[in-house]
Order: sequence, then C-alpha cells, then structure tokens
Amino acid sequence: MDVIKPFALATLLLMVSGAADARFLSIDPVKAGTNSGQNFNRYYYANGNPYKFTDPDGRRGELFWTAPGQATYTIRWTMVGVAPGFTPAQVNAQIASDFSGTTTIDGQHVTITAQGIYHQTPGQQRLNTVTVIQGPDAVSSTTHHTKGIGGHQVQLGAGGADPATPVVASHELGGHAGGAGDQYAGGIGVNGQELTQDVPGPANVMRDRQGQPANSQTLQEILRSGANTNTCAAGVAAANGGC
Repeated sequence: MDVIKPFALATLLLMVSGAADARFLSIDPVKAGTNSGQNFNRYYYANGNPYKFTDPDGRRGELFWTAPGQATYTIRWTMVGVAPGFTPAQVNAQIASDFSGTTTIDGQHVTITAQGIYHQTPGQQRLNTVTVIQGPDAVSSTTHHTKGIGGHQVQLGAGGADPATPVVASHELGGHAGGAGDQYAGGIGVNGQELTQDVPGPANVMRDRQGQPANSQTLQEILRSGANTNTCAAGVAAANGGC
C-alpha cells in the first residue's frame, strides 16, 4: 500500500477545502472581539475573502464597519524601553479623542469611533510597538517618529527638551501608524514627501500636536490607507470599498 506523505496530504486537503468550502484549514490566531464579535469565525482569514484582502498572519483588522457610514478605528499597541511621562490609559483616551469624528469618502458621510487598546503582554497579537528612549538622543521633536507612514514601529523620547506626551503618542500611533501624514511644514505627508508649508485650516493633532482633534483630511487618509484592514458586519458595504 502506498503511503501518502504528510505534506502531500495537507496539500490535498487544502485543495479540497478550497474548492468545496472556500475556507482555510488552520484557525485564525486572533480570538473573537469581546465587544463586536468580530472574528468569531476562527477560520476567517483575510475577512473571509483572500481574493480581495491581504492578511498573511490573520492579525489585522483596524477598521470595523457596522454600517456603510459607521466605522470603529482600533489601534492596538504595546510599549518597551524606559518609563515615559504618561500612562497607556492616557494615550488610549487621547487616541479616542483625536481620531473620532466625521468625514466624507466618495460622497458618503462617515462617522469614525476611535479607540486605543494597550497590550502589556503582546502574546500572539500583531501590535504597534512604541519604544521609549531617554538620554542624549531624546532631545527634540525629531526623536518622536514612526518608521514610515502606516508603519508599526514608533519611537518616543522620555527626556530632553521635548519629552513625549499623550498627544505626541496619539499623533504617532493613531495618525502615522494608521496611515495618515503630517500637516506641518517640514513634516512628511501621506505621499511620503516632505511638506513645504502647513496644511491650511484649524489646529489639529497632525499639524501642531496641541490637543485638537484630527481634521477631515486625516480621517480620510486613515480610511483609505492600505495599512488598515477593513472588516464589515454581515450585509454591510463599507463606504471606502474595503469590504
């Protein structure tokens, strides 16, 4: 009797499952959301549609749409390094304040409810990681940065002339990690280019970091960003076309 090698068997089963059920055989490592029930189906990789979405490890899901014009924006993060001059709870509250608001996408009015979720122990979650430094390198606002628009590595300074505050952390996490650009001269816009002047309009968290909420432009950049995976409730079509 021929023996089917384990790899060949696994491949065969995947093909059968793909053709018959359009499902994966291994579970999603992220458990269901306790508030929304999101990801309750443990085989729900890439929002159940790997043809449309990219989700290599099943650990993304930043925008959850409960209606075509209603989305919850979630930033999950953890922190390493020296002790900062703020608490995770303060940063979470600042993210909720700064990035909750309304904007318009392709003519559709959208209301965003933002939340920061701090994980003291990362575990299996894919998280934005904030590294807090102190010393000679923590001397100016250039210390506070995110590695690329939509990046997951954030550096903040705990000392020097411009120590990080909850607003600065919110700017980096809720803004840059979520795919939004700066709005001040010398900053980096959403297209990756240096801005030659301030973006016109009132003060906001992506321009002067003085505690004012994000403007419509920033919220649009977050909704359109490829850094954020979109998940829709049953029967919902997101205004940004993400799901």
